[in-house]
Amino acid sequence: MTARGVRKPAAKGAPASTPDEALVARIAERGTVCSYPRSAIIQTEGTPGDTLCLVLSGRLKVYVGDEYRHEVQVDTLVPGDCVGMAMIDGGRRAVSVKTLTPVKACLLTRSEVDKLIVTDRGFTKYLLRRLIQRARALTGTVRALALQDVRGRVVGLLLELARDEGGSRVVRPRLRQREIAERVGASSGMVNKVVKDLVAGGYITIKSTGIVVHKAPMLPA
Repeated sequence: MTARGVRKPAAKGAPASTPDEALVARIAERGTVCSYPRSAIIQTEGTPGDTLCLVLSGRLKVYVGDEYRHEVQVDTLVPGDCVGMAMIDGGRRAVSVKTLTPVKACLLTRSEVDKLIVTDRGFTKYLLRRLIQRARALTGTVRALALQDVRGRVVGLLLELARDEGGSRVVRPRLRQREIAERVGASSGMVNKVVKDLVAGGYITIKSTGIVVHKAPMLPA
């Protein structure tokens, strides 16, 4: 993992901003808390894995790419997720990870992870849940790329990310078209055309703070 953050010892009993605060706080006590700026690459595809990174705050994108800088985003990480699970089997990292916002995370060495797996059943269950969730997300991405056209993938992504807000379905924060293109594996030009069609058809409304997705039956199949 690229050490681009400023490290400091994890504070005992520091509050955690994840659904399982007790577990995250307990894990954070065993590692080192780091801060990363926006657009920092904290993991590179193909490199050896030697640390596990627990996200405490912020958002990160998980992606694969090639030498021509083509990228496909396969997942988004939020507080409570972890980065670097390749270190568990000693293999090389299968994906790259980049911060979308300023991020605070806790780094755990291989020896600390091994100890937690043996002594902390809650931590072991946490790792299994995250692995299953990542596998499920990756399966969904592969399915969409193989079986849906760009329009269907864009609509599927918006439906997946939209959350209820006062009777409306809203995607927050607002996704840039480049980010949508990376998530659905298409060119920015194609995504721009699809988004314009969805807006013109009344399927979505783009606001400065988010994307309002109208009722599912209104969306194209």
